[in-house]
This record gives sequence, C-alpha cells and structure tokens, in this order.
Amino acid sequence: TIRGMLGAILRNNRCRLETLNIFETLEGEADADIGITESGVNYIASFVSQTPSLSTLRLRIRELSDTGLRELANSIKGDGCNVARLEVCGRFGDEGMLSIADAMMV
Repeated sequence: TIRGMLGAILRNNRCRLETLNIFETLEGEADADIGITESGVNYIASFVSQTPSLSTLRLRIRELSDTGLRELANSIKGDGCNVARLEVCGRFGDEGMLSIADAMMV
C-alpha cells in the first residue's frame, strides 16, 4: 500500500528521497479497477510535507477531485516542502489544477 511504503521511508532516518513516482494504471490498461483513493492522496500530501529532501513528484492518477488536489497544493506550499518539479497526468478539475499551479508559483 502507499501508506506502508511511504511510512517505511519516513521511519528510516538515513533515507533521503529526492524523487517520488506514483503511477496508477490509466483507463484501458491492465488492472484499471485498482486506484489511489482520496485517503491515499491525503497520505501522499502528508508525506510531501514531511519530506524536505523531496524535489520531484510525479503523479499518474486516473482521476482526482479538486479537494485532493487542494490538499496536495497546501502541502507543496508548506514551509518544509522543497518540491520544485511536479508532473501530473490524469483527469482533474479546473479548480484543483489552479490550486496546484498557484502552489508551484510560490
């Protein structure tokens, strides 16, 4: 699970993660019924805010609500976050994408 993988990284004090790639299968691909939930995205956002070494985040998520994107944007805008490169792929609402764009401009 995302929670287990990211939790293990946070518990390892010697780990210095700079790039995080999270890819969910897109429509038409194998296992298209498996996806990242809203709580999974919240956990990713929390991880981003707690990992100052993270500079690149790549998310390939089928679909994400504006709420999930706002949560991620708030984490990126946080003082301890150093994400300088964000790549997203999927279907997202305009409001959520505006939140992400605003966060990356800070």
